[in-house]
Amino acid sequence: MKTPESKRGIPLFFATGSQNCGIPVVTVENYCIWYDLYLVFPSGMVAIIEYDNLEKFVDTPYIDHTPNPLAVMCLAEENGFVVDKDAWQAMVDQWEEVNS
Repeated sequence: MKTPESKRGIPLFFATGSQNCGIPVVTVENYCIWYDLYLVFPSGMVAIIEYDNLEKFVDTPYIDHTPNPLAVMCLAEENGFVVDKDAWQAMVDQWEEVNS
């Protein structure tokens, strides 16, 4: 499968193992700021998950273009998705940076 891209044409974090899991994968752009989350389906189709979808999980769902990693994990678990491991690490690192 070709590396999926965002609506802006930026490649998404999408680790090799993610493409073989047969489950939709939550990810973000492989870029320094993010405007949306993305869902990559096993077929390769890409859909947008707006940050507003995170509001029911935590008091602070996003800050400065960075989704709250806990909210992202809750969203994924509630819907039977997985979170790309590289995207997860990038979100955690960025969340720690914007909250320091």
